[in-house]
Amino acid sequence: MIPENPTADSNIEEKCLKFFESSGCIFWDWDSKHDMAYFMTDSGTAESAESSKISCRNGLWWGLMHPADKERVKKALDFCLANKVPFFQASYRIKTGNGGYTRIMTKGVPAYDSDGCMERMTGFHVDVTIQKKYEDKLKRLINYDFLTNLPNRFIFMENMNKVLSDASKNGKRPAVFLLDIDNLESINSDYGYAVGDCVLKLAAKTLKKGIGEKGMISRIAGDEFVILQPDLGGINEAAKFARSLLQLFENPLRVHELKLCVTVCIGIAIYPENGNESETLLKNAGFAMRKAKSYGRHGFHFFERYNEMAQANRIQRDMKKALNREEFFLCYQPIVNAKTGRIVAMEALARWAHPERGIVCPGDFINVAEETNLIVPIGEYILRNACRQMKMWIDRGLDFCISVNVSPKQLQTPDFVGMVKNVLNECGLSPNCLYMEITENAIIRHFSETVKNLILLSKAGIKLALDDFGIGYSSLKYLKELPISMLKIDSAFVRSIDEEIDRAIIDLILALGKKMRYEVVAEGVELREQADFLKTMGCDLMQGFLFSEPLPADDIEKILRKDYIDITLLLNT
Repeated sequence: MIPENPTADSNIEEKCLKFFESSGCIFWDWDSKHDMAYFMTDSGTAESAESSKISCRNGLWWGLMHPADKERVKKALDFCLANKVPFFQASYRIKTGNGGYTRIMTKGVPAYDSDGCMERMTGFHVDVTIQKKYEDKLKRLINYDFLTNLPNRFIFMENMNKVLSDASKNGKRPAVFLLDIDNLESINSDYGYAVGDCVLKLAAKTLKKGIGEKGMISRIAGDEFVILQPDLGGINEAAKFARSLLQLFENPLRVHELKLCVTVCIGIAIYPENGNESETLLKNAGFAMRKAKSYGRHGFHFFERYNEMAQANRIQRDMKKALNREEFFLCYQPIVNAKTGRIVAMEALARWAHPERGIVCPGDFINVAEETNLIVPIGEYILRNACRQMKMWIDRGLDFCISVNVSPKQLQTPDFVGMVKNVLNECGLSPNCLYMEITENAIIRHFSETVKNLILLSKAGIKLALDDFGIGYSSLKYLKELPISMLKIDSAFVRSIDEEIDRAIIDLILALGKKMRYEVVAEGVELREQADFLKTMGCDLMQGFLFSEPLPADDIEKILRKDYIDITLLLNT
């Protein structure tokens, strides 16, 4: 045993530390009546010394204890003695011989005399430094995102609940910003996932600097970050903050020698208008973010309290009934060769004959169908009906193709190609009579998942058209790898064809189509002036209201044999 004695050797500190560090455990016994403490290792080796440097009273090394731990440990000991707690326990740091600190855990069991006064306490010290490191590491893995080192969703929501509780008492207006990186999928496809991970790290670092001291941030999904500002005062300040987030990504992110342009979409929900609870606010920010994405890249959108969620839920419910009731039907819009007047193809466009709302256009239900996966059965229904109608037209001697839009969710379905082949067989339609239109953004955001199905469709004889070309993440690399037959110039360029920059873009797309042997169609042609411009630029294939609005099959048949001779003559005069 080592008695604590005021006349101890001056080297007690070093000896005690070496003694402690070389053993798995140090046992101690504190004689409270004589205020003496004794120490012994688990091996039974004993040494006697004393020092004025170290107060070993109570079995605790107060002189070596980290200053920040002393008050906490003293309170724990006083509480134990005052309340006759069955055992005393504390964890604290002591200074080691090299000047650093090691963490020990102390436990002691008190013994009381017949009067209820404590006469001694027996216990042990054990080094828990390594255990503490593992615990801290495990806690970090549980509570923080391993890639960005940001708090995970669980910790973020806990902190958000505290902020909302404070806001309800103090009249503050927290705002939630759900931010999605638009083109991470294409970066992963182009440069690999290691580069994509670097982009996420840089994005996290950039956002963390940009949110201010009071803001909180978490990575809650692959390319999604959520930010909470505890008090922004209202919609104007929230919009200002959202614009500042967009500005953070105006300059390319540098990954090694690469300079990568990153764009983001942001959804915003404000307390208490858009929800009183953290889960509700996050969900509503998600609705707003998806709305922002539907408007294009690099923008933000506020949750619309009365419309977004209620309308989405209502549409989802009604769509399930609509499939069973066959409320969906098709309209057709011709793609015309304005030079010859010949119909090249007929695009099938979905409509919904809602029993209460009347005719509903795709823009009002397709996004909800995508989110709920209802697009898969709806898409199959549309494809089957379009192919049946095309077979009827072919049997009447009409010579053109049918064009059907395909969603990203459909293309990611493993049996999609098999389903298309089955539909063609059922309808008796040749694959080369079918165009499948895919939006540019959908392909590139899900390139690795969809390219295999696109290649299989092409091998089966089905022609592929790239819709809305020019407004998405255009990449010649993708065009080279995809079996595309047709490019469709987005109507936004046609509407602004009198502007030099838009004519230049159309000219480039036409040149690209010619070099790569694609058919090129100009969408949204409504005016003769637009058609004239397009003809002089070498674009003969057009689609738009100048030729025909989308019409049901019964109405479209009235103009099928017309071949647009009158319009052709008009355009050629």
